[in-house]
Amino acid sequence: DSLLTTLTLDHFQEFWDMGYNIIVERPDVPYLISGTPAEKWYEGIEKWRKGQYFFSHITEIIRLATLYKYGGVYLDTDVIVMKELDELHNAVGTELAGSRGESKVLNGAVLLFDKGSRFVYECMVEFNTTYRIDSWGWNGPELVTRVAGRFPRGSELRILPTISFYPIHWAKVAKYFTDEDPDDQHAVWEQMAKETYLFHYWNKITKKLVPSAGSLMYKVLNNYCLMCEETGADG
Repeated sequence: DSLLTTLTLDHFQEFWDMGYNIIVERPDVPYLISGTPAEKWYEGIEKWRKGQYFFSHITEIIRLATLYKYGGVYLDTDVIVMKELDELHNAVGTELAGSRGESKVLNGAVLLFDKGSRFVYECMVEFNTTYRIDSWGWNGPELVTRVAGRFPRGSELRILPTISFYPIHWAKVAKYFTDEDPDDQHAVWEQMAKETYLFHYWNKITKKLVPSAGSLMYKVLNNYCLMCEETGADG
């Protein structure tokens, strides 16, 4: 599908030059989802591709099928890794917590699952049986939240607190690109440096922002980002 092959290999050259072992694969979607609960959904692909959110939906099912068949770590591209992930298995993160710290909304921007995960399997079942062509969230963040709500305590699923992957909510993230309220920024930074595995920085909202010197985002980029020359950070 041309929608899934627009990224050129030149994009990765700098990483290769730095010694990173990056392999680029073009997904064979029919093969990837064969034998999974998503196979039935794919039979209607010509109808689904007419929908406004098709690209988001097809990439959602690709990530789920890949994790189910092979296991591993899925990250959105607007995620910065701050700690090693070896200890995390079958984990998803809380985006929004309730007043007592309970998970209210999960997010699929970060998924770490073993091959054959029952949770990932059930996510594909849910995707296939409740699919809505006209809804972005229903088939994405809301999907993992619904399925997780049906998993009993003590099951394979590990739900991590907001600080793990989503320490700053999307509605507040712009502040942390500025030098506003330095005491608060320092406190959040200190906590993230100790407890955050990955920082999802909501690129859809922040893509035009340049982090001010001394801001939390400036510190994150300078400490954890590999190539940040164009972000306003020192690199």
